[in-house]
Amino acid sequence: MRTKREKVLIGLVLLALVYGGYTVLSGGAGKKGKPGTQDAAGGGTRVEWVEGVKNLLTGSVISPLQQAVVARALEPWSDDLILSAPLPSELIERERVRQEAIRKAAEAAEAARQRKLEDAEAARRRKLEDAEQRKRFQGELRKRFVYSGYAYTGDIGETALCAVINGVVYKQGEELEGGGHVVKSITLTHVVIVSSEQGIEVTIPISE
Repeated sequence: MRTKREKVLIGLVLLALVYGGYTVLSGGAGKKGKPGTQDAAGGGTRVEWVEGVKNLLTGSVISPLQQAVVARALEPWSDDLILSAPLPSELIERERVRQEAIRKAAEAAEAARQRKLEDAEAARRRKLEDAEQRKRFQGELRKRFVYSGYAYTGDIGETALCAVINGVVYKQGEELEGGGHVVKSITLTHVVIVSSEQGIEVTIPISE
């Protein structure tokens, strides 16, 4: 239960809201005149501006519970300035459910954002690991195979350039001894060998 001091403070805050609404609707504060009389500057009565404040503060932009609080503030107050009557329990429950839904939605959005960041980081790490693995594999192939020379074979009109790799002559498309690697292309300066299993290519320059 709220203390008397808390209730008075709530009443003062609501009074400030009503005064602010009056200022917006009437175009300024401090206008003279009795309730229910014509306002020379604003062109309306105090009853009209009270209704205007009610319409302004009970719009769809605020929750039902907030609307109930504003409506309670616009009702005639008792002399002790205490809002002793409790607010409808169903409105309080609806407001609790609404706030809980907002909190869960914010948590879900944050969790989705974190998952997206984690997925992006994991993809970046995999890409770096794949590049490093490819680099190591290519280094191993360069050490394993030596392109020491080339030769021309075939009859006239069918001359083909062959590569001497590890002392063995290979044509383009032939598989190297030991299996798993194929001569993809041959030039006078280098050969390209591709791994049949991993699909990784490596360029091996001719040894000097």
